[in-house]
Amino acid sequence: MRFEKLEIVQSFLIYPNVLQDERGVFVKTFEINEYLKNHVQLDFAEEYYSYSKQKVLRGIHVQLDPCAAGKLIYCIQGEILDFSIDLRQDSKSYLTEQVLSLSAENKLMLYIPPHVGHGFYTVSQDAIVVCKATKSYAPDYEKAIHWSSFQFPWPDASPIVSSKDRQAMMLKEFISMYQT
Repeated sequence: MRFEKLEIVQSFLIYPNVLQDERGVFVKTFEINEYLKNHVQLDFAEEYYSYSKQKVLRGIHVQLDPCAAGKLIYCIQGEILDFSIDLRQDSKSYLTEQVLSLSAENKLMLYIPPHVGHGFYTVSQDAIVVCKATKSYAPDYEKAIHWSSFQFPWPDASPIVSSKDRQAMMLKEFISMYQT
């Protein structure tokens, strides 16, 4: 298992151990000593997966204190463009954006620390994304930031989004409301 530091401080692209032969593929997604060695928060509170159709954009979401959550994300079917933005004012990478391709084919995993906004866009016909979070989902502490707030050239000018994400605040509004 290999951990590659990313531009957003305390975030990692994780290359899991992959064994492949004529029977198929075996992927080790978790080895406690590797995570501890890289100072990745391990107290996961919940795990879930989502199934999304092509052109679906989920996010950009962040949970605020006291429910801010770190996340471990990977795609087990299809391909997504995974989007993160550092919303920690005291971070050296404050407002840094990163976009990564996560897919069943490349088997890459992403760890993002608490206070980092997150979302993804489904590139393939469909995708299944697994996420472990260090805090349980707390809708009263979740904020959504509109996807068009960012400079990233999304693959589709009219992605499929939830009503919550359609009504999400712009990044400038989030910064003025929740950061001093």
